[in-house]
Amino acid sequence: MAKILVVADNEKGTVGQSTLEQLAFAKKRGIPADAVLIGKDVGPMAEICAGHGAETVYVCDSAHVEHFHNASWSAVVVEARERSGADIIMMKASELGKALAPKVAGKLGAGVANDCDEVVIDGDSVTVTRPAMGTRVTEVLRFKSSIKVLSIRGGIAEADPAARPGAARRIAIEPPAPDPKNLLREILHKKSEGVDLEDARVVISVGRGAMKHVEDVNRLADSLGAALGATRPVIDAGLLPYNLQVGQTGRRVRPDLYIALGISGSILHLSGMVESKCIVAVNRDPRAPIFAVADYGIVGDVRDVLPVLRDKLAPYFR
Repeated sequence: MAKILVVADNEKGTVGQSTLEQLAFAKKRGIPADAVLIGKDVGPMAEICAGHGAETVYVCDSAHVEHFHNASWSAVVVEARERSGADIIMMKASELGKALAPKVAGKLGAGVANDCDEVVIDGDSVTVTRPAMGTRVTEVLRFKSSIKVLSIRGGIAEADPAARPGAARRIAIEPPAPDPKNLLREILHKKSEGVDLEDARVVISVGRGAMKHVEDVNRLADSLGAALGATRPVIDAGLLPYNLQVGQTGRRVRPDLYIALGISGSILHLSGMVESKCIVAVNRDPRAPIFAVADYGIVGDVRDVLPVLRDKLAPYFR
């Protein structure tokens, strides 16, 4: 019988939504699941994982693994899998997860698939689907390996809103000894305020046609509790940090509402947001490709449309 090990996502001092969804996925299908927590001061989060269905929580709580380092984190995951006996390892399809998954798979001689949307488990058989070729096609993969490593995009299951922290069966894992040839010396942070792109229900993105109005768009996003995104030209111009780029070479999002301001709609950008539930596009060019995927299109100048969006949308987000 299949068993899942969830690599818990630690976000702002608590367990991330993606982890709760993955535990809910296992619970709803009657598949036993464990979790592994890695980082500093993560021990108390074990009760959250247990409350959402983790039978055993492996905890590596140490300053030595406070920051992500692929060599040490992958070693912890491998040890947790060996103790758990799980044949499926799941983690969030974030930048961290998509780097960690192949490293873990390499150490285990396992198959790996990143950016999975759907997972079907039938006995020992695991099949996943994920977007490919800039989301123009859906790729279906069936694992041949006995151990499978997956990074999962958000929405695989609905986390149980009634779940409460529970008593956890905890097993401590010691952090691996630092590798003197591969040490983390310094981390440079660029402060980014606001809602995280991947968890946001509303995303407002700035394109080339809205570059002069970044501050106004930022204020609109704050008033709606929305996340701010951008296209590559805006990032390259230094107007917004790289971690806000949406697209094939940036981050993929699928919020309830995606507002594209001054974005023409190249395939590189569309691949990162075309799965949004509702897309509203604003562009001066009525022939802009973005209108082909938009649910609602507004032909006009962003400068003129911004006040209308603020006045019309704000009452619904108060």
